[in-house]
Amino acid sequence: MTSGNSRTRRSRRFPLLVALAATLASLFVAAATRVGAATPRPAAPSRGDALVELGRRLFFDPAVSRSGDNSCASCHEPDHGFSSRERINDDDFLRTRRHSQPLLDLAGGHAFHWDGEFDTVSELVASRLGEPSGTPGRFSRPTAASSGYGSSPATPDPRPVSFPSPTSAPREVTPSASNSGGDSRPTTPSDARSAPSPAGTSSSSSSASTTPATPSPSTAPVTSSSAPPPTPAVVGRLAHAGVGKGGVGAVANRVEADGRYGEAFRAAYGTSDVTTARLADAITAFVESIRSTTSPYDRFAAGDTTQLDEPARRGFLLFKGRAGCTQCHLLTAGHAPFTDQDFHNTGIARRAVDRATNPADALARKSREDRGHQFSTTVGAQMGQFKTPTLRDVALRAPYMHDGSFESLEQVVRFYANGAHANEGLDRRIRAFDASTEDVNDLVAFLRSLSGSVRPGRAPDFGARVAQTTVRLLDAAGRPLAGLEVTLEGVGDRLPGASFEPESARVVRTDERGRLEFAPSKRTHTKVSLPGGLRSPQGAWIPDTCASLEWRLPVEGRASLLLVLERGAAVAPRLGADVRTRAFPDALRRLFLIVSDKTFFDARHRVGTYELVGSAEVAGKTYARYLAWVSTDAPSRVSLLLPTPTGRTERETGFLPNQETRIDLTAGVTPR
Repeated sequence: MTSGNSRTRRSRRFPLLVALAATLASLFVAAATRVGAATPRPAAPSRGDALVELGRRLFFDPAVSRSGDNSCASCHEPDHGFSSRERINDDDFLRTRRHSQPLLDLAGGHAFHWDGEFDTVSELVASRLGEPSGTPGRFSRPTAASSGYGSSPATPDPRPVSFPSPTSAPREVTPSASNSGGDSRPTTPSDARSAPSPAGTSSSSSSASTTPATPSPSTAPVTSSSAPPPTPAVVGRLAHAGVGKGGVGAVANRVEADGRYGEAFRAAYGTSDVTTARLADAITAFVESIRSTTSPYDRFAAGDTTQLDEPARRGFLLFKGRAGCTQCHLLTAGHAPFTDQDFHNTGIARRAVDRATNPADALARKSREDRGHQFSTTVGAQMGQFKTPTLRDVALRAPYMHDGSFESLEQVVRFYANGAHANEGLDRRIRAFDASTEDVNDLVAFLRSLSGSVRPGRAPDFGARVAQTTVRLLDAAGRPLAGLEVTLEGVGDRLPGASFEPESARVVRTDERGRLEFAPSKRTHTKVSLPGGLRSPQGAWIPDTCASLEWRLPVEGRASLLLVLERGAAVAPRLGADVRTRAFPDALRRLFLIVSDKTFFDARHRVGTYELVGSAEVAGKTYARYLAWVSTDAPSRVSLLLPTPTGRTERETGFLPNQETRIDLTAGVTPR
């Protein structure tokens, strides 16, 4: 009896256990499905972290570049979706070929640049601190995305100018040797946080490591002329470890030279030493902290249906339905990435070739056709493929596409509605779809709803800011520059409480000891502009973490340049005075300059900058006068890239203090 009752109880419990197990299994599957549907956002460094805030200040400082003229923010403007307002930009010594990419949500991503040239953000940043872009050194390659140097156009001074003759005799000058050494300081254990792992993945910028970031034998430079060139990943790792030539060490030396970033580096690393690896590490930490913020679409997806108006809701249905946008711009649960991190041929590169107006133009465009992902992988089928950008904050960052060829979202939508641009490698997922004017407007309305109401990567209140900065100005002989009229202006990233409007500049004078004192404004930097084009070798931007520094300006006079242009020609506000550190025959260089509009075949080193004093129209020609401070070790001759109606031309000229040279672009070079 007892045995029968026990069996009965067990038989009754068995269906209950089965049902309970089935229920638990279904809950587990549902939970797994929900997790799989959402794309978790990788952890990003804290905005208040000392490393991130150092990286922020380096990101905005023009001194942290090979020319010393263009910062990361020059092409990645925070208020423009961390992209550029221009189709292409001046970048180092040449002009870029591609439009700048946005920097949102890069943490945890892979294959960076439009063509996927770099495995990690850190490799990308390190490469930008190496050789001048567009030069074919062993550790850097000329890329379509990184080819440019120069300054942005500006309005010249309209006031009339007189042209005094020089009165002093020239002095003997020995041209200085170019800096061809790499970063002389070894990478320290504290730098290793930024070194890629053996698997080629980036370490977290906020984690510590004790392994020095040195290149492994597998990443050693290739010295045999018959060996294949290093892969992009090897290139980046070598540059990141401080291995290379030319600018690899020059940028780090410039940043460290006068100690203005000493306090910030000590806060982040414990010492004030500046290395290429540390520069890349800090900038990477800041870039990876730039996270897209909550948009109206996000609030709509979370259940607040009032966040999207009727056109945007119709556009949402088109986006994930008939238009097929979600095939590449992923729409997942949670904080949707709106990118698949993959590469696709949409015909944009071929479109630029096919739009040629005549056979000669077509041939020239064909020779310059952007290979895209195929450039990095050498896989023929990947010709013309480019990485899918995120659509977050997309309404803020016109123009669009890798070449900046579309000025509005309406143009982009119509391009895809028409099936993109036909070519042999066109992505098979792209299909034309019927789109009325209302459909186009609805899709644009939805795309506009993807912009956050708060700017990504905002600066926090940072406790390491100083209350006052003291700068002392001396000449090459160590004498105080007393009574020097100096302009102070708050620049860089906005801090909490800062106005959205540019800060008003104020003029002060140095005292009898050559000193000036100021309190940092609500910006990350104060720009200290000296008169007559005089500038510190480390640049004009002083971070708000710097308490004091001394500028010994290595100058002994100014060189004068009289530039003769055709009447009505554009007058550049400044001209870079460069030295070519790797020269090719003039005829060959001019040929390739005409064909490619890029000086791929010369590495250039900036030794001075001619500032426009004024211009005048005389006898049917435009005369422009420039002055440049000449450093004590400047060469006696420099190379200038001068604007012309058809592009740029290169000329050499004398570069001596208190001496004038003349360049007549209407009749060749004529000594004065």
